[in-house]
Amino acid sequence: MFETNYRNSLPGYTGHVPGKIENDMPPDNKEPRKHIPGYGGYVPGVKSENVFGQTYGKTSYQSSAGAFHRGIDEPANLKYQSLFKAEFIQHADKQHETTAQIVGVQRQQDSYKKPIPPDTVYKFFGVDTKQGDEVVQKQQYEKNKQAFFNVQKDQTFQQTKPSQSEEDALKVFYGVEEPKNQAPRNGDPIPGYSGVNRRVQADNVFGMTYAEARRRAQESQNRITTEKGETLRQTSQFVPEYKRPKQDDLWY
Repeated sequence: MFETNYRNSLPGYTGHVPGKIENDMPPDNKEPRKHIPGYGGYVPGVKSENVFGQTYGKTSYQSSAGAFHRGIDEPANLKYQSLFKAEFIQHADKQHETTAQIVGVQRQQDSYKKPIPPDTVYKFFGVDTKQGDEVVQKQQYEKNKQAFFNVQKDQTFQQTKPSQSEEDALKVFYGVEEPKNQAPRNGDPIPGYSGVNRRVQADNVFGMTYAEARRRAQESQNRITTEKGETLRQTSQFVPEYKRPKQDDLWY
């Protein structure tokens, strides 16, 4: 917007001269903001300054904040700067976020507990450390340990049969039988066969395994064949009488 200067008015101007000049420029305290992806409006300076290589949110935010230079008179540090130098990151000087900081986990200092002394363990299992040598104490410790946990070498654990689930019980109650997996017959196409499978594309069968798609397509084909035979049987009874062969013309 242009600002009117009433001091330089033409001589002989008899119009109104306000005592206070108000500028109609928008305020400069506007906070920068970014547009959401998909905004199709005008973003100043993005195409004219050839800003690329960043996300839409970052580009629109830099345009609103005036973070990039505009105009043909660029300073030397921008005019002779290559794209590689602009995107180069000195990893030795920049401290990146750790995995714990990205995930949001506050890692604590590693703490190690002091191991329990062997004498304390032996006393817990009733081994007298004053009698016998280390071999005798070890044997007594293993014996008392097995007795404490009731573990025997020849003991075998038998896995109990899991109880019947609610879903299986409902299937048994309503007499629902699960289809059995049958091996492919000789001549059936195997997965990977790129030839024609009838009714697969016609019925728009997708989103399942190759065998399941062929099974549904075959059911559809069998249903169509049955309907054709039933329709032919019913329509054959409505043949006009004059087209039917006479009884005398029949040779059999």
